[in-house]
Amino acid sequence: MGLLRQVRTLTGKNLLITVNRHAFSTFIRAFILPVALIVFLSYARNLFIPPSTYGIGSSQPIRSLGEGLRAATGGLNTLAFVNNGLIGGDVDAIIADLTSQAEVAGAKVKRLTTEAELLDICKSSLRGATSCYGAIVFNSSPSEGTGGIWNYTMRADGAFGTQIDVKTDKNDAELFLLPLQRAVDYAIASRNTTIDQIALSTTVNEYPYTSQTQKQRETAIRTNYQSAIINILGVAFLIGMVGVTYHLTGFIASERELGMSQLLEAMMPNLRRWEPQVARMLSYHLAFDIIYIPGWIIMGVVLGVGVFAQTSMAIVIIFHVLAGLSLTSFSILGAAFFKKAQLSGITLAIVTLLLGVVT
Repeated sequence: MGLLRQVRTLTGKNLLITVNRHAFSTFIRAFILPVALIVFLSYARNLFIPPSTYGIGSSQPIRSLGEGLRAATGGLNTLAFVNNGLIGGDVDAIIADLTSQAEVAGAKVKRLTTEAELLDICKSSLRGATSCYGAIVFNSSPSEGTGGIWNYTMRADGAFGTQIDVKTDKNDAELFLLPLQRAVDYAIASRNTTIDQIALSTTVNEYPYTSQTQKQRETAIRTNYQSAIINILGVAFLIGMVGVTYHLTGFIASERELGMSQLLEAMMPNLRRWEPQVARMLSYHLAFDIIYIPGWIIMGVVLGVGVFAQTSMAIVIIFHVLAGLSLTSFSILGAAFFKKAQLSGITLAIVTLLLGVVT
């Protein structure tokens, strides 16, 4: 019973020093900073993914080429056509038809001979963005080139499609690709003399949809982020827990440097001389467990909600509490190697993070 009273008294002493005398700094380092870091890391996945709305949209008419050019933003008003040397035939006629439509809408039209010229006209940035609305590369027509059929390739920015919203008609495909493809196909069909030109519909509807629902997309993002945590970000989450190592190691080393540890053990009249040291170690453990356990629990809740949504919340919370208790024990062990407080906390914190990287 005497040992338990000593543990309780020393625990109270440690709490008075860390909580009462340094309440603000202790609150910041034991609760605010680690919880804020975990909250940021839990929802950081949303910072690097463009906001999108997946699902099924509603049917609506595809824009004409002129409407698409006028609706395009970001200065993407250059339209390029490559004839690949097919001059004076149907390809040139199609290009002339499309050019007149584009110029009425205020676009800059570039007529090129080879596909390589696109590298100069539509220079791409590192993320795949250019100043071009689009490009059409004609490879053949029924009377030109090889194959005896219409063969063309559409060229568009690699940056297109990074953001999708099926509830609007402002998606990249709706502004750039579909109007251009519709215009090319309509121009080609208009030159077909074997069909009834009146039967060609001037209105073609689009029906936007994605291969995933919004919920499936969110699940996929969370699952991919979990893989990143396992492979890359584990140490980042460990930083949220390592605060107790820095704090407790420095606290113990500081008491040893001041002579407080020796004084306490000398004043404790235990017959078994190992008891004063045990009481002191247990008091450190209990005091810092009390200080840090609210933060550990909140961190477990945040991760349970934000990252491990399909895992039992109790498992995540218990894991963080056990991890915190183990770091507290490791801090007491590590503090035994320091006689002075200077650099003790940061040294053991770095060792902890390095072990986290290795394992």
